[in-house]
Amino acid sequence: MKKVKNHIYEHKKSYFWIFLAIFMVILFFLIMNQEPEEYHVHTDFKVIINGEDLTNFSNNKYQSTGFNTLHPDVHLHDNNGNVIHHHAENINFSTFFNSLNMTLTDTCFLYNSSRYCTNETHKLEFYINDQQVQSLKSYVVEDLDRVLIVYDTIQTDTTKYLSLVTDESCIQSALCPERGEPSEGSCITGETCLVDISQIK
Repeated sequence: MKKVKNHIYEHKKSYFWIFLAIFMVILFFLIMNQEPEEYHVHTDFKVIINGEDLTNFSNNKYQSTGFNTLHPDVHLHDNNGNVIHHHAENINFSTFFNSLNMTLTDTCFLYNSSRYCTNETHKLEFYINDQQVQSLKSYVVEDLDRVLIVYDTIQTDTTKYLSLVTDESCIQSALCPERGEPSEGSCITGETCLVDISQIK
């Protein structure tokens, strides 16, 4: 027994480094096997052109499914044309509209071969959470944002359209469970686009 103790004492530095190396290897594998935290935020949006609501965003051709990927990181689904799903950071509105074969600039919205541009008689305006902003094309959304894009005559008070923007994002983000559960439609990965409620703080 004494020999064992003496042996351990004489080689304690070696044992320390061995145990440290084993610990670091175990820690490395734990980190490598940890699933990355999923990024998933939602935005309500509405596009109004000359007083008309472009509700056709709920059309199948604008919806992403497991079999029809329009963009890997930002999309609509479940035939809901009111809520944009974001699965990566730094995705702006220009990227989203480009994925739908539309173009958004600071002065023009191009849709179905039609150009809606600010001119002498009409204006293109943007609102984020009921506040007017000068540009939207590069804006990166935050969860539960409400965005309005409106093209109308210069004389029109476009704030009257703000109430048309829904607030359904809280349902998809599982932040208002009393209003329902997140949709269970397929995401572009083929898996459901559900929020892990246990991850919500």
